[in-house]
Amino acid sequence: MKAIVIFYSFTGKTKVIAQKKAAEFGADLIEVKEATKRSVLAAYTVGCYQAMRQKKVAINPIDVDFNAFDKIVIVMPIWASAPAPVFNNIVEMLPSGKQVELIMTSGSGNSNREKAISMIKANGCEVTDYFDIKS
Repeated sequence: MKAIVIFYSFTGKTKVIAQKKAAEFGADLIEVKEATKRSVLAAYTVGCYQAMRQKKVAINPIDVDFNAFDKIVIVMPIWASAPAPVFNNIVEMLPSGKQVELIMTSGSGNSNREKAISMIKANGCEVTDYFDIKS
């Protein structure tokens, strides 16, 4: 089974988790970066608002064909109980019919599981596993 781990990390903590998961699966690892680096203040204000409202953000281009993978693992921090805005960009890129594992990181270890799962399902994909990790 060919797998890919795609992630966004604001502080670097989520990156460490994504790297471990990719090593575990022998998966390709893709980091998604925002086109404009946020300040901490912008992350906690504008970023949290965008996360709660499921807004996309400008990201640097990534060259990946998700159709080439059997399993897609998305590793994402939680901001204001919702996946960071980059999650919305990634979900839009997913081809329907894919199996997706979600790993959400946060200081509390809790997220709005239903919101993230419903976004993946609305895109025609199946969520095979969901993990909240306290980071």
